[in-house]
Amino acid sequence: MTASDNIYDYARLNGFDTQTARYVVAQSGHETAGWTSSIYLKNNNAFGMKYAGQINAAGQKNGYANYSTVRMSVQDLGIWVHRRAFLIPFVSLTHYVHFLKMNRYFEDSEANYLKGCENWYNKLYNG
Repeated sequence: MTASDNIYDYARLNGFDTQTARYVVAQSGHETAGWTSSIYLKNNNAFGMKYAGQINAAGQKNGYANYSTVRMSVQDLGIWVHRRAFLIPFVSLTHYVHFLKMNRYFEDSEANYLKGCENWYNKLYNG
């Protein structure tokens, strides 16, 4: 299985519907430069999450949440999203990215972050 397949499966196991799980995978692809970043490889952090006391993190390494497994980072993203969007369905990738921006998940401009996520979404799911 590929990293994207694993993250999709973990997202589904953590309560994301089929479409939102794809948005989560696209987000992960963007955040990790296609699962090649040092944060992903050394910290098992599939989303470039900075350490803020996450439940499943083993601590921090270089300022980022450090996980024993990638699955634990997906669980923490699920906890973060579900606390803020309980039962809110995301109708599009644009809607999901807007939700992330409004909840201060990332510092980049919304347009740039969306472009990165769309790039990965299109690569993985053919638009």
